[in-house]
Amino acid sequence: MKNYPKIFLAVFGFLFGFIQEISSQTTWSNDIAPIIYEKCAHCHHQGAIAPFELMSYPDVFNKGSLINHVLNEGSMPPWPPDPNYRHFANEFYLTNSEITFYVRGI
Repeated sequence: MKNYPKIFLAVFGFLFGFIQEISSQTTWSNDIAPIIYEKCAHCHHQGAIAPFELMSYPDVFNKGSLINHVLNEGSMPPWPPDPNYRHFANEFYLTNSEITFYVRGI
């Protein structure tokens, strides 16, 4: 029974260090912005078809939970063709690693 606090502190310390490591490695300008600008901004800018802009860090940050939701359910970006079957010019889909990287960065 006396070891539970020590185990809890060890696990908490490990997780806290892991979270800090992830957050310190991922940056908006180097990691997230290139994905947003390449895969999302063509529709998510002023006057375009999308209902809101994703042109700046505050735009993306404020829509973070919505972005996570639509990425995880696969509804965004809206690209119905299966990239494992055939490729097309100007494809707008995210790879699994891009999705994981974005979700990890939030």
